[in-house]
Order: sequence, then structure tokens, then C-alpha cells
Amino acid sequence: MSDLREFEDLTEIETSDLTKYSELEKYIFDPFYEHRYVEAASNGLTDIARDSGKVGTKAISTTENLVSGYSFFEENKEKMRQDYLERLTGSIISEEKVQRFIKIIKDFWYDGRPERTTSDEIWEIKKSIRNYLIERTGSTKHTVKDENRDIKPLFETYQMGHLLHVTHEMFDHYIQDYLQLRQDCMENSSNRIYIHRGIRVDELLSEGEYYEYDYINSYSLAQSVPEQFTAIARNGKFRAMIGGCANDFSDQILAFAPFIPEMDIKQLELCIIPGIYPLRVRYDGEYSGVHEYTLSDPRGMGSFKDLIDAMAKGEIGPSAPR
Repeated sequence: MSDLREFEDLTEIETSDLTKYSELEKYIFDPFYEHRYVEAASNGLTDIARDSGKVGTKAISTTENLVSGYSFFEENKEKMRQDYLERLTGSIISEEKVQRFIKIIKDFWYDGRPERTTSDEIWEIKKSIRNYLIERTGSTKHTVKDENRDIKPLFETYQMGHLLHVTHEMFDHYIQDYLQLRQDCMENSSNRIYIHRGIRVDELLSEGEYYEYDYINSYSLAQSVPEQFTAIARNGKFRAMIGGCANDFSDQILAFAPFIPEMDIKQLELCIIPGIYPLRVRYDGEYSGVHEYTLSDPRGMGSFKDLIDAMAKGEIGPSAPR
């Protein structure tokens, strides 16, 4: 009887939310999740504790900052910002336009400010993104919320392409440097780094094609910040976390907080634009009161590998069907 009880206890542990949650690909190699898992398991819990959030400016939890080694970005942000300015400014984008872009992002976008949706300044950038995507695809179906305001775009389409290229190269470079300093550097790589977005929804998302809500969308390298947003947001009755491999978004990164002079980096925020093709969303289940989704296979801008594979198959390029 004792042996049977022990077997039943083991079965309960193996099928708990805690164990199932640890199998999600976006958390398998995450040191903060590992810390939470060990903490919960050592205390006999069957679930992890989510960040409850608070009203006001959101910030990465002290524990996550320490466990994940995110101090790297604080310690190196001035070097990153100097590098960013030097790479971005030149014959393609003037210093005046670079400085205006930086001012708009840091003054009107950060931390959910209402100006991010209402200000003409933000729409100088959104209009630039909209024109860029239309030129690349000939379509306007990129977001849930589309608005074609009569505002002059800050960037020409070729300038927007240059900005995305510079940001992609720098993000990839500094993520590699960051990983080298982590304790798990020998078994980790950039294709195991995920970015996260916290939302509230009235209805659970359907699997299949996923369109971003707007032309600029906030993601984070951290888990705790998006969790805080899901906890306090008033709109929507379901808490949800969306995440995807950072490599798949590399050409969709409009801005990364540690690159932007004078921008607060407490959230390690990434401003993500829509991809040329819709993402694919998969429902992973509900864990600790939060519905988990994984984004994958964004084509076109989303992944150089996808682009190369599509060219090899003749899906795009000179041999593509017309």
C-alpha cells in the first residue's frame, strides 16, 4: 500500500502544472524559470509564483535581474549607445533624423504612455513603418489596428530598412556578448533567447495566423515585466503571455532600450514592428493563471533562414511563380 501511495504521489508531481510548464520551449533554457521551478519544487508547490505587478512604472524583478545576468545591459549601455549612433548616422540617415527618432521613442513611447497611440510624433515613425511594409508587400494587412494618418513620415522606406538592419546587427552582436557572461554560456545560444509580451484578452487567441496589434509593439527580454502588465491591465478578462525566439524577430526590431540614449532600460524593452508575413501562434495551455502562447516561423523580415530557404525552394526571387 505504501509503495502504491508513493507511486501516486510521483504521478501527481509528474503531471502537475509545474512539470508541464517546464516543458515549454520558451522557458526550457531560461535561468529565471529554472530558479522559479527549483524554488517551487523545494517548497512542495505544484505551480510557480507569477509576478503580481503594481501600478506605476514596471521594472524587471530584482530576482530575475540577478539570476538572468541582465546587469550586463546596464553596465554596457553607454558603449552600446555610442556604437548605435555611429552605425546609424551617416549618408543614409542624417544626424537630425536620428536624433528626432531617439527623442520620439524615449519621450513618447516608454512604459505605456498614452501618447504612444495618440501623438503625431509617434505617427511619424508608424507612418514610416507602414510605408516600408507596403513597399515590401503591396499590402496594408499587417496589424489588427491600422490607421493611415495624414502625417509626413520621418523616414523614407530605404532609411527604415537601414535602421532595421543596423538594429538587427547590433542586437545579435550584444546578445552574443551577453550570453558569454552567463553561467550557462557553454550550453546556450542565441536561438534559445526568447522575447515576451504580456496582454489581456476577452477571448482566447485562435491558433494559426497572428497579426500584431499595431505598427509598434512592446516586448521584453524579461518575463517579469510582461507578467506585471497582464496582472494590472484593465482591458480583457484573460491574462496571456506571448513569446517567440528572438532570432525570428531580428529584422522586426525597431528599437532596443539599451541602444536608445537616455531611455530607461528597467524593462529591457524591444519595440517590434509587424513582419512581412503573419506569424504563427500556438496555444500552450494555462499555467499559474496565465494563458501561454508561442509565436513561430515569421517569414520574410522575421528570419534570414526562412528567406534563404524560400529562395532555395523558388518561392521568392527570379524563379518564383508570378
